[in-house]
Amino acid sequence: MRRVCILILMTLAAFVCSWAATTTMAVAAPTTEELQQQIDELKTQLAELEEQLQATEEAQEEIKTKALQGEKMKVSGYIIARYVDKEDADSDFNVSRARLKLKGNVTEKTGFTLQIDARSKDGKVDLRDAYIDQKLGDGTWRLRGGQAKIPIMLEVLESSSVRLSPERTAVARASFPGERDVGIQLHGAPKSWNGASLDVGIVNGQGRNKSDANNHKDWFARVLVPLGTGKGYAGYYDGEFTSNGTTTDKQRFALGAEWPLGSASQLRAEYVDGENLGFDTKGWYGQLAYTPVGGPNTFFVRYDKYDEDTSTSDTDFQRTTVGVEHKLDKKTRLNIAYESRDADAGFLNIASDSQAGDDNVLTVQLQVKY
Repeated sequence: MRRVCILILMTLAAFVCSWAATTTMAVAAPTTEELQQQIDELKTQLAELEEQLQATEEAQEEIKTKALQGEKMKVSGYIIARYVDKEDADSDFNVSRARLKLKGNVTEKTGFTLQIDARSKDGKVDLRDAYIDQKLGDGTWRLRGGQAKIPIMLEVLESSSVRLSPERTAVARASFPGERDVGIQLHGAPKSWNGASLDVGIVNGQGRNKSDANNHKDWFARVLVPLGTGKGYAGYYDGEFTSNGTTTDKQRFALGAEWPLGSASQLRAEYVDGENLGFDTKGWYGQLAYTPVGGPNTFFVRYDKYDEDTSTSDTDFQRTTVGVEHKLDKKTRLNIAYESRDADAGFLNIASDSQAGDDNVLTVQLQVKY
């Protein structure tokens, strides 16, 4: 549009010059050389204006690009501060999580996610997520490479920033310790599948921030389908785990579902059966949450059970958790939860779960998201 305007102005200017020359011809008719000089001057002015226009358009495009990048780049995270009172130990104030997450798109089809936890047991920054997402085709398929969560259990995929109970269940922590591994994952959810999705992947199998300790790569697959207004899935994981020179099989078959019960309640249940650290294992949990419509509180109760060795008796860990979440505002919440824990005499805590034991626990936590 600007170029058209400039050309119109130049045409008018030429017309005016021609008219002026005609009206004054009787006084002094310009020579051919003078007319050519005027034309050359007009061409020079037009070229200068075109250069200025080009520079302005390039500057505007650069500003637009930076603005779009700013919209696509997001920094977020959360901090959880806790007071923990264990029945058989001293009470303690602690920071359970201090997460910083950077997520963005570098091209129309390529994105990345980087998440760290500034709070770890050894005082060092802990890498949580570091992966690249590549959209395939029309974008309904996605290839993910790097360190990411294993997309099988709903509770594993659920962020600690929204989970109601202080920690994940024993079956989730034992079956998918650290929730993450390094490898490649393929996710597909074409529109023709009407809400269903498929996840498949290959990973090292050693867990978060660890190289493979054997020549066997683990693989997994999960199919998720809508169940009315809820959803359900079936997943399988197969691999090997090597520690201190000993290699054991890793197999997990998982089933799970989540349903809303009316407008105020939600029920979730998951079951996992398989092999872990050389033992046949199984576990499950069920959670019911109730949020009065329009209120800031969510009341919940969860029961979870994990058998670390199904070939023998007396090896169960079970826990009942009751609590309430109070939303102080959109970004801040207060959680109070009481856990009644019970470990059988033969329970050895083979999976080294720091949350498994006989001591009952009261947890009060304040969390902010940013």
